[in-house]
Amino acid sequence: MAQIAETERYDVHFYFLDLNMTNTATTLSGTVEIHASARENLDSALLELFPTFVINSIEVDGTPVAYSRNATALKVPVNATQN
Repeated sequence: MAQIAETERYDVHFYFLDLNMTNTATTLSGTVEIHASARENLDSALLELFPTFVINSIEVDGTPVAYSRNATALKVPVNATQN
């Protein structure tokens, strides 16, 4: 329930998925671009991803950032102001 409350702190208005896959492989790779607006001042955003997915890097505004991961929850530092 706390994770759902975290995701209510911002509004996502754009997702772009650039995926690489074939019909004979069991793997998938690619990048995701997310655009969002903060509903309040935020130090981090919470995203969810299957725990078996490997993350090579996360960038915020083009800058690589450290993140924390607990099962499906990814906590990404954003330092965003409202709107």
